[in-house]
Amino acid sequence: MRATLRVLSILLVAAGAGLLVYGLNTDAESYRAPFGLDGLMRKPAELMGYAAGLLVAGVLLLLLFGVRSPGAEKAGFEKS
Repeated sequence: MRATLRVLSILLVAAGAGLLVYGLNTDAESYRAPFGLDGLMRKPAELMGYAAGLLVAGVLLLLLFGVRSPGAEKAGFEKS
């Protein structure tokens, strides 16, 4: 489960970063929505909003489920 969430968080961060770069480097006149999502992302600003949301979701998933706490106990070691 933890490994699946780590992979999902990496995919979300990568997609968010890629869409953010695409939105920043595209002119408003020549903008074309990626993946045929013309009805959902009509302007580069909307694309950057979705990209920021994907980045935040990926980072939160990574922080909540991917990073082990510093006090996590190792297998076979009991705290006395």
